[in-house]
Amino acid sequence: MKKLVLILNFFILNNIITLKTRASSDFMPLQIGNSWTYSVSYNMTYCCKLKVNIVSDTIFNNKKYFRSSSPIPVSHVIGLNLRYYRVDAVSGNFFGYYDSGGGCLYYPNEVLIDSLAANINNISAICPSMSKRACTNIEPFQSCWGSSYNRKRFQFYNGNTQTPSAYFMGIGLSGSADGPLGEVSFDLIGCVINNIVYGDTTLTVIHNLSNQIPNRFSLSQNYPNPFNPKTIIKYSIPTTQFTILKVYNALGKEVSTLVDKKQNAGTYEVDFNGEGLPSGIYFYQLNTEDFLETRRMILLK
Repeated sequence: MKKLVLILNFFILNNIITLKTRASSDFMPLQIGNSWTYSVSYNMTYCCKLKVNIVSDTIFNNKKYFRSSSPIPVSHVIGLNLRYYRVDAVSGNFFGYYDSGGGCLYYPNEVLIDSLAANINNISAICPSMSKRACTNIEPFQSCWGSSYNRKRFQFYNGNTQTPSAYFMGIGLSGSADGPLGEVSFDLIGCVINNIVYGDTTLTVIHNLSNQIPNRFSLSQNYPNPFNPKTIIKYSIPTTQFTILKVYNALGKEVSTLVDKKQNAGTYEVDFNGEGLPSGIYFYQLNTEDFLETRRMILLK
């Protein structure tokens, strides 16, 4: 009977740890192929977009890390230029690998970013600085693409709102800022999680040229053409449509996705930058719910 109780206790404890780990890792789902696209602002003025891709994984000190294409923009550690990350299977802590030496005394060569297993008012010491951070909110929050997610919010535990960061359950880092007024801020506008696309994941800045509703679909010839290395592509849609604009090389291989989102009726322009591509013939294709057209352009270096 005692043995049976021990076995039951083991399974109960194991399930609690598994649920805790799953809940924590869901707040930052690190998997190869996942990506997050952020709108970046300085002093509340829009600057640009940033995309972070998980491109590979590796083992350091018997721990599995995921490598990102650029630092995940958590403002209070972004200056450390971290590229490898993990969520600890026991504590639920979100770590970055710090190969420059130092790091946490109790987690060598690692920086503790946020404790994703935290409940409201839980406080953790962020190393290597040992500054205290607190979980301030856990509540449903609407994303910019309209879906609502359970969100955990953190900030430094010093009585103000300096350097907040927040995470969506099942999505990942939803935003962070540096300074009490958001002098630098990163806001999630789209992502790809387990091959599912949410929101706007393109890096292209799309210009809406006119509020006048066009009377037909159109895809204009790019200009200039030939180009080196930048050109402009203009198109019109007369009704709200899910719009995809892609560029292909002469062999039909996709080289860039310029637009992949639902758009209101209007006339739009996007820039295409062929830097890094060889000279040659390329094709750009506009594909909506009711329209499909392809045009040719020439990159001449």
